[in-house]
Amino acid sequence: MAGHMARETAAEPSYDSLRRFFLYYFDRFLANAMPNSAASASVDLSKLEQTNHKQAAAGLKQAINDIVESSQHLPESEVRELDLELKRLGIVTLSEVRRRYSKSYRKVLKRGRILSETKYYLVRNVIIDHAAKEDSEMERLEMMIAVYEHN
Repeated sequence: MAGHMARETAAEPSYDSLRRFFLYYFDRFLANAMPNSAASASVDLSKLEQTNHKQAAAGLKQAINDIVESSQHLPESEVRELDLELKRLGIVTLSEVRRRYSKSYRKVLKRGRILSETKYYLVRNVIIDHAAKEDSEMERLEMMIAVYEHN
């Protein structure tokens, strides 16, 4: 399957790189809350990759968006420690993933509309964590969500 993956560039981590990040983060932060789920997450993703790679890629991007959102509470010292560990393992860092998805968010804001389900979930997650956003931005995001859901 690796032959079918897009190559990694400085601007865009490859599918495999994001997959490794997801599985590592899931195992480290989420597996204890959901016993037996880390192995299940890997198996489920592998099965989906074999049957529908596009759907697997979209699902992985949504999971990454969720991780970016849920990791906002991590203290900066823990993020630095996690980044060092991920680098040591040859996995894209949390900081890089955050930067990438923040760029995606800025593009959605600039465009003024949501074009994909992945971007929909990104915007939805921003709305859920609305404390740091201005009211005018929240209204704009809610309008984009409404338009996307209506279409």
